[in-house]
Amino acid sequence: EASGTEAKGTVLMKNADDLKGYNKSEETKMEEIIKSIADTGTKVVVSGGTVSEMAMHFIERYNMVCVKIGSKWELRRLCAAINASALVRLGPATPDEMGYADEVKVEGIGGRPV
Repeated sequence: EASGTEAKGTVLMKNADDLKGYNKSEETKMEEIIKSIADTGTKVVVSGGTVSEMAMHFIERYNMVCVKIGSKWELRRLCAAINASALVRLGPATPDEMGYADEVKVEGIGGRPV
């Protein structure tokens, strides 16, 4: 998710075209970011926070999977296990920062995914 500013801002929209243009520019920027991540060969994106519906749309469009981990400790353990670095910036990782896993899958026990 794109970083927000600490100060609140106001956007004045005078007509419907302004609203369409604003949404389109936001969508274009998100697609650029997700495409740049996909271009590095990334297949799985792991997030320690929320992921917007727009970001999920583009992640799915570029045939990637998003895993959301709520605990920072669990995220650190995953990074250590796959030899990855946790990034605080939004954008593609360098080859040194990327991790590797032979397989990523969801298993269910008693009908519940674990």
